[in-house]
Amino acid sequence: MNDLRESDAKSSIMVAHGGIISLLLHYYDKSTGFEAWRKLSNPDIYKLQISEDHHQLERIWLEA
Repeated sequence: MNDLRESDAKSSIMVAHGGIISLLLHYYDKSTGFEAWRKLSNPDIYKLQISEDHHQLERIWLEA
């Protein structure tokens, strides 16, 4: 994540397995924990926007 944040890219994509994703989500949103991990679908997609003093996390894939 630090490499992505320090790059000049406007947008980046990170692909990982559920365990790593849930740790990343928890880092940016302390309310996400075991239940959020348990509810991950396969695949699942989250959008994380990061600025110097703000971040926004949004789940954009909802399996039907």
